Amino acid sequence: MKIITTYEAKTHLSRYLAEVEKGEEFIIARGKNAVARLVPMSQPEKRPRPKVGGMCRSDHRNSGLRICPADERRTQRMGGMNVLLDTCAFNWLAMPQGKLSPLASDLIDDPANSLYLSDVSIWEVTMKYSSGKLNLPGIPRIWVPLQAEFFKIERLSLEQEEIYRSGELPRVHADPFDRLLAAQAMEHGMTILSPDTPLSLLGASRIW
Repeated sequence: MKIITTYEAKTHLSRYLAEVEKGEEFIIARGKNAVARLVPMSQPEKRPRPKVGGMCRSDHRNSGLRICPADERRTQRMGGMNVLLDTCAFNWLAMPQGKLSPLASDLIDDPANSLYLSDVSIWEVTMKYSSGKLNLPGIPRIWVPLQAEFFKIERLSLEQEEIYRSGELPRVHADPFDRLLAAQAMEHGMTILSPDTPLSLLGASRIW
């Protein structure tokens, strides 16, 4: 799903309609706000989550990493998990760079698993984008919801209890975003999908 401006839609409407006929989808934005969507007339009511495993396996294999048979068996036993994507896992899923581990790809691809994105990660993405530390195809206000919808990721809102708990976790890692994500995962019984080992030191269930 791509983001285009109202000017682009008006100027190149025929070209975009031709792409829509092939199955492409577009969001039309006016300034910072999404105002309309160009989609094919006939599309299934429920679209399965896009598969990322094949691409990520290939990328990791080329970089010298591999998934072993033990990990294959482990993944097969892990259906039905509530998986909280940390910020980098979400970014690597939405903007493929070959950095998702094979096991992470399998967890995302398993339709039995529920994927979540925290308000904390949305906050971190927004701050890094505004400071110039993170390049995105569009502004976070539009880009993040589009990616979450595309990959069937649910929102996890930040509650007061989780804020308090983040301050009560061991002082082994000071990053406020990670502390909040760890607190949320512990409060909701979720497993964080992240390569960051400090999340485990904070007491959260983590897998990568």
